Amino acid sequence: MKKHITILLFIFIISCSKDKHKDYEVMNDFMNNIFLVENYKIEYLNKYMTDEYVEKYNSLSKKENEIHEKFTKAIIDKVKKTLSDNDNKYEIIEEEKLTKEKYKGYYDIDYQGNGKIYRLIINENYILFFILENQKIYSFCPDIYQSSKGKVIPYFFFEK
Repeated sequence: MKKHITILLFIFIISCSKDKHKDYEVMNDFMNNIFLVENYKIEYLNKYMTDEYVEKYNSLSKKENEIHEKFTKAIIDKVKKTLSDNDNKYEIIEEEKLTKEKYKGYYDIDYQGNGKIYRLIINENYILFFILENQKIYSFCPDIYQSSKGKVIPYFFFEK
């Protein structure tokens, strides 16, 4: 019986580490194709985003789409500039493994879902965070939406 439990535990640990590895692949691919290229197309985001995001994106009116794309491009351009100013050097660290005191400007994130939170760190500063659900990006945003309790509320791009 102990042997079966040990084998099941081993399989569980291996599957969890594969999921984290895939998360990092998704984020690094996103970084390389959105933040670290000279020109990007906003439509490329859909490849990385959750199905819920894509459904909402496809249902936007023309005016809503313009607002959404303007806001999203502003976030992307800000990160691109920060990366460029720092020789495109960055770290992505899982929230659970983060040494909060090591980096500047830590803030809590008010997220209740089942995904994992990762931080994009440039020059020891938190620039934005990613929330991944099943190897897809649910949200990526800077700390611009703070609640009254000082926590950052993940922007899902379509919420008012």
